[in-house]
Amino acid sequence: MESVAALLQNYLDNVINDPEHAYLDLRQLPEEFREFGEGLVYFSKCAIETAGLVKEHAFMFNDISSQKRRLYDLQVAAYTDDLTQLFNRRYGMKTLNEWLGDNRLFILCFADIDNLKYVNDQFGHCEGDKYIIAVADILRGFSQEAVLCRIGGDEFMILAQDWSGDSANEQMEMLRNRVINCEHISGRHYYRNISYGIVEIRTDNTLSASDILSIADEKMYEYKRVHHKGRARNKRN
Repeated sequence: MESVAALLQNYLDNVINDPEHAYLDLRQLPEEFREFGEGLVYFSKCAIETAGLVKEHAFMFNDISSQKRRLYDLQVAAYTDDLTQLFNRRYGMKTLNEWLGDNRLFILCFADIDNLKYVNDQFGHCEGDKYIIAVADILRGFSQEAVLCRIGGDEFMILAQDWSGDSANEQMEMLRNRVINCEHISGRHYYRNISYGIVEIRTDNTLSASDILSIADEKMYEYKRVHHKGRARNKRN
């Protein structure tokens, strides 16, 4: 607040004795007086008259940085998955629709954790949560620029610009191998894997967000059927 007060005082020193600016509209104040850092300053002004002449001006201002910070924190919470600290479905769908509206070139990857129900039933939901968090941490390695969201209990969505379908597939195979080979969580031994489906969205795309998600979901289940059969392995473990 001291820096804002100093700026305001400097501004007043320049205009307070200028009759032309006696009734200056506060909305004309320079930008730095209306916003600073992550907060805002609200101003009000009154003129103090003596014998019909304006002798003084009184300015009042209120720092609302804390209110703006609380609003920001609420917005972050609204878009964050509590368990993994990734973005949630709400933010993922918001981003997907924005990118479609901007006709961007990007890929959407729909990933599903294999064997989670078995882990929950056999070892409890705390172990299942650890499994989810471990997979989320590995998926963070897809790309620093990618938007990674947890959109369901065992489902993730990755949005990444300027990736080809082939490049994205190579990256996901690398991450899938990391899931398979990562250290067993809490000393528990069980089959771990992920399945995924990738859709490449071009600038001339005409599909809706729901259409794209449906295609990615179908590709993910086809991948699951072709590449691994988690249920059969569970019976042997």
